[in-house]
Amino acid sequence: MKKMKDLADDYEIKPLSDIYISELLKLQENAFLNLENEELLRRNSEATLLDCLVNHYTLGIIYKGALIAFGILYFGKLTSENIGYDLDLNPDEIIKTANIKLIIVHSAYRGNGFQRRLIRELETEAIKRGFKTLACTIAPENFYSIRNFEACGFGFCKQKQKYNGLIRNIYSKKI
Repeated sequence: MKKMKDLADDYEIKPLSDIYISELLKLQENAFLNLENEELLRRNSEATLLDCLVNHYTLGIIYKGALIAFGILYFGKLTSENIGYDLDLNPDEIIKTANIKLIIVHSAYRGNGFQRRLIRELETEAIKRGFKTLACTIAPENFYSIRNFEACGFGFCKQKQKYNGLIRNIYSKKI
C-alpha cells in the first residue's frame, strides 16, 4: 500500500467528465475483487456511472496519471433515488438533499484518508450548490465507511431494506 507521504506531491483532485467512464468501471471492479462480501457495495452499471459523470458531480483523485479514487455527489431531486425520502423529509427538504452515492478507493491506496477527503470535498460542493442535507447508505458490515462518514459528522438515522433487498444503514448530515 502506498502511504500519503509518498503521494503528497503527485496526486490531484479534480471533477471528472464522461471520458473517465472506463476508469470508473475498472476501479469499481477492483473494489469488488477485494471485497470479502459483495453485499458491502452496490454495483453500478455503466449507464448509471455515465449518468453520474454527465448529470451529477463526480470527483476523482489522480495519481501519476491514473484514477485511484472517486466519489459521486448525486442530485436525486424528487426521484426515488433521493435518500431524503428514506429520512421522511418533506418535499421542500428532499429537493435540498444530495446523496453521496458512491466512493471507491483503489485497494493499493486505502489507508491514506482519501475516502474522508472525498467526503469533505463533496460536502463543500453540495454547500456551493445550495443543498442543506447530505445523505448516504452504508452496508452495516462496512465498518471502514461507517467510521469515515461518522468522523466527517454524519449521523446514523435508520436501517432499511434497499437495493434488491440489501440492508443498508442510512446516514445524514445537515450542512
